[in-house]
Formats: sequence, structure tokens, C-alpha cells
Amino acid sequence: MSKQNTITLINTLMARPILKHAQSLGIDIKAILDKETAVGTYDQLMYLNEGNIAGYPLRVLMQTAVELGYKDFGVQASLTLDASEVVALVAQTDNSVTNLYDALVAFCLEMNRYLSTFNFFEMESTNGGVFLRRNQHFVVDLGNEPMELYSISMLIQLIRYYLNKEWQPDILWLTSAKPEFSLPDPLTSNHFFYQKPVGKLFISDVDLQLPVISHSDKHKAQYKKLRPKPDLTHLSAIELVKNALIPYAMDALPKFDQLSMVVGCHSKQLQLKLAQEGSGFRQIVLQIKKERAEELMKNTDFDLARIAIELGYQNPTHFSRAMKALMGMTPNQRLKQLR
Repeated sequence: MSKQNTITLINTLMARPILKHAQSLGIDIKAILDKETAVGTYDQLMYLNEGNIAGYPLRVLMQTAVELGYKDFGVQASLTLDASEVVALVAQTDNSVTNLYDALVAFCLEMNRYLSTFNFFEMESTNGGVFLRRNQHFVVDLGNEPMELYSISMLIQLIRYYLNKEWQPDILWLTSAKPEFSLPDPLTSNHFFYQKPVGKLFISDVDLQLPVISHSDKHKAQYKKLRPKPDLTHLSAIELVKNALIPYAMDALPKFDQLSMVVGCHSKQLQLKLAQEGSGFRQIVLQIKKERAEELMKNTDFDLARIAIELGYQNPTHFSRAMKALMGMTPNQRLKQLR
């Protein structure tokens, strides 16, 4: 089994399908957890009273299921996901969801509150669309092959629910080798790749702009109108840009022109508004990195090298220099303050 890690948490809605599928197979969940995890873990998982729970016991359970012969446990567990519950959870904190892009941003932000200290799922800007990926720096923490298959398949199920159609990703990556079993729908794609650095799926710009089905009325599905262009006279451009950047991985941020399209206004108009507020795109990116660095310093046991990587810095010297200018002290000094 992988080493227990207390940093990565999983929302109970995401845990439920794993437990439900294990029960349907007659797996002795209590015996497994009593042997491999802390006392009381079984009761914590089965009652699911908390908003989030440690991910380690679930990874233990999934890996044990595979060892018992249920090779496709992760995929089959994902098929029991109640996507309507996930949508309802996201809707509690974001009422501006109008198209698939909005829905995925809201999902990433909500999952950031539950699945890990840093984004469990994050967006990666690329030509023609975005990749929705698992945080590649949490590969060890996020666990094994069945957990990856579960996560990726669950994302596809969620997108299908939002669009109300049998959607398939054009490009799909997995970090694992090709499974020994045949992958069922929805894990099919025109371009399927194995043994990649990170698990992710591609969503085109065309699909991102598709309106999502409103599920507020269970008896009559209604399409919401596409999001109108924001009136920057009533919004802080700085906050507009910060909010738009939050769901993205720090090493795969959209360019300014791409970001302008995301927030729905011309790049020159947005640039002018930022200048009027005494800021710019680069300054906002650096501020976000500072805030995330301090969050990781305070809430995890990561060393500075890993924090630098999480923020998109391959060179620790560049990380140290940039953060010192923003924090007024070296990252090491700030780390000692926060811990």
C-alpha cells in the first residue's frame, strides 16, 4: 500500500460511489480498513457525516479490491456516481453557471475546498480548449491506478450530466499502463494515451461554450442564456482576473488574450481597466502565487522545493526571488513564521 498522507482529502460525495460499489461486491470493508488504517476509520467512512474525509483509506480499499480480482473497480465505481448531487453542491456556492466552462470552473473551485489543500482538479490552458487534469504534483498522494480511472471516468460522467448527452473527450491521458481489462464507455476516446505524466482529458472551446441543462426544475429541463459580457464599470477588474485564474494550474495559465475571452471582454478594455486600478496581468499572477505559497506553507508539510513546483517554478532561485519581493522576506523566513 502507498504511504498514508493526511493532506489529501476527498469530499463525501466522491467517496460514496467507492463505498457503494465495494458493498455491492460483498467486500469486507471493515476488515480491510481495520487492518490497514487507523481505528475508527470504518465508522467515519460509513456514516459520512463530515464534508470531507482522508483519501488514504479509500485508496487502500480500491487497491485491495483490485488485488481481490476486481481489476475494473475504479471505472465501475464511477458509474454509480449521482452527478445531480455534485451539481447541487456546486450550485450552492456558484449561481453564475450558464455554459460548460462556467460549470467546470465552479466544480474546480468547489472541489478545491474538499479534495486537497491545493486543487485536486485543475484546468490547463492549451490551443483550442482546455485540459481538465488531476494535480500532477499530487500523483503519489492521489494514489493508484483504480483511483485515477475513477477520477477521470467521474469527470466524464459529470460533463455528460451537465450537457445532457453522451459526450466523449477527443483526447484522454492516463498515467498508468494500458489496463488488463477492456475499458467500457465512458472511457473511450479517439486519442487515448497511456503512461503519461498526468491524467487529463481535453475539452474543446466549442464544447466549453455549450449551455448546460438547468436542473433546478427536475420536471422540465431548461437552458440558461449564455453569460452576457460583464460591465466592468461595476466590477473590479483585478478581482475579475483573479477569479478567472484560480481554477488553472500555475504552470499552464491562459495567455492574456485567452483570459479576456474567458471573462467576456476585449483584451484592450480589460488591460485599460487593470491599469486604472494600478495593476496588470503579471502582477495579479504573482499575487495569486504569493497567496497560494502562503496557503501551502501554512496548511501542508511541503518543503520549499515542492511549493515552488506547485506554483509553476522549475527554478527554486526564481521562486525565492519572486516571493521575497512580494513577502518582504525570503520564503524560508515566511515558512518559519507560518509554521
